[in-house]
Amino acid sequence: MKTKAVQNRKTVTNYHYHGCGFPVELGSASLFRVGDEWVLEIPYGEVERAVAEAVARKPARLTGVEARFLRQFLERSLQGLAGRFDYSAPAVLKWERRGDAPAGMHWPVEKDLRLMVLEQLGSTPRRFLADYRSLATPPEEADGPYPYKITVPGGTPADRCA
Repeated sequence: MKTKAVQNRKTVTNYHYHGCGFPVELGSASLFRVGDEWVLEIPYGEVERAVAEAVARKPARLTGVEARFLRQFLERSLQGLAGRFDYSAPAVLKWERRGDAPAGMHWPVEKDLRLMVLEQLGSTPRRFLADYRSLATPPEEADGPYPYKITVPGGTPADRCA
């Protein structure tokens, strides 16, 4: 017979999480029951870091929702990010409003945004140099949403950016 604690908890594989503004598949996710609803129980900060790294290394151009996610991950306002790249806040807002379509930012700006994220994540100098070299030329624009798949700490192994 299952105890009440066991009955109120479950683990789900391939959970589709939308808390980043775009779909991310979590290899494994723990849920617990609150009343009649199941609530996700994950270390949000660690998931945010894993998603930021996956987005920064994505082998396709950033979409508007991904650009917004990275700006928020960097804890920058529209004006703050715009000033970093010598653009206006309405220009950054225009990128973000593209939604699931390519953001439309110039490649040097997108590359620097990706590198800012990797630097904040604590990339080692060797890895940072490799990332810089890998971003020498712009990737192709993706057809449709990019399939992010990450591992939540304590979950089952899954590929990032499958």
